[in-house]
Amino acid sequence: MSAARSAILDGVRAAIGHAGVVAPADGGRAQTVPSRACPARPVAAFAENAERAGCTVMRVADVNAVPEAVAAYLARHHLPAAVRCAPEPFLETIPWPRRSALAIETGPVRDGDRVAITAAAVGVAETGTLVLISGPDRAVLNAFLAEAHIVILRSGDVVGSYEESWARLGGAGADEDWPPRTVTWITGPSRTADIEQTLMVGVHGPRHVHVIVVGDEEEEA
Repeated sequence: MSAARSAILDGVRAAIGHAGVVAPADGGRAQTVPSRACPARPVAAFAENAERAGCTVMRVADVNAVPEAVAAYLARHHLPAAVRCAPEPFLETIPWPRRSALAIETGPVRDGDRVAITAAAVGVAETGTLVLISGPDRAVLNAFLAEAHIVILRSGDVVGSYEESWARLGGAGADEDWPPRTVTWITGPSRTADIEQTLMVGVHGPRHVHVIVVGDEEEEA
């Protein structure tokens, strides 16, 4: 911290009668989390809220089923089979077929790409929100520039509340790459409205957000 900034902060503390940092009145305990953020079945709650926000959600048992799920989604929405996949470690574990109608290219999205795939670091059941983080092995723009954004989310990465998501991110990134340069929160497709409140979808981002949840947690619940 610069000397000038320290002087300013010291002046503020003196003016309000604080000599330094004051501990929270509650002793630093976590704030009260509403019941909606503590669902008994977080994955099911995430899917319900994500769909309410305008996403489509599909669940598959494991990564082996992801390629077929992606192909089915593209066919259903009449989207091209050419897909730009972010170069993320988790996505590299998916057995993309070498020869099929599905054409997977790894790398940042390019002009003209209509479909892009990323992986979410966390899913928040409270609102159906996807949390994406930047990093040297992630293509951030893949989440913004394509018409359709397909997000792969592991069921074990779904948490109930926003507070839990920050704790999960901090625990997962406790290395030299933490904190990330950007943390992106996505709740449904891009939306905007003009002064007459006419809702437009896809103006500032993807028109479609499709979430593929990988894992069979809660299947027996």
